[in-house]
Amino acid sequence: MSCPGYFRIFTPLIQACARLKAWSQWDWLEPPIQIDTVSMVRPAPDGLRTPTLVSYHNAGWTVFEDTSGYFASVPAKSWMEFCRGDSFFLANYNTATESAELIVIESGRILREFLHDVTGVGTVDVGRLPVEEKAPVRSWLEVASIMDGDRYYGSTATRLLRRGSRLGAR
Repeated sequence: MSCPGYFRIFTPLIQACARLKAWSQWDWLEPPIQIDTVSMVRPAPDGLRTPTLVSYHNAGWTVFEDTSGYFASVPAKSWMEFCRGDSFFLANYNTATESAELIVIESGRILREFLHDVTGVGTVDVGRLPVEEKAPVRSWLEVASIMDGDRYYGSTATRLLRRGSRLGAR
């Protein structure tokens, strides 16, 4: 089973972490710490799930890799509150459930919102991206392809963390 997911916002790392804390109304178990190019963000459990994020800064973007699936299915309108006019991108998928999500916000506008699960409950498919001219997003496969092609997603350090640890394991 594979459940990769991430979101990124075009704002500095410390500002993005502070904004995420305020927006989500979490308390941190410990403040975000900078470890070379990767930060671990450990919010306190909310009683249902414990979010675990790996964050890093890449070419002006703060990227949060969601290793727990905590941020799956958050509507684009909620993300608008978080991004406050900054550029925002979210992608995640789950191969076991064949679900996927893709959200792109620019200049305070939702350019793309895609949410798909095999049950059809809550399915959303609004807008199109230029990358979809060749392959429209219809399932988790296209979302995975977009993630694979995203030059801001992943770094050497986070790839090692994903391979070498059990971050987000419940």
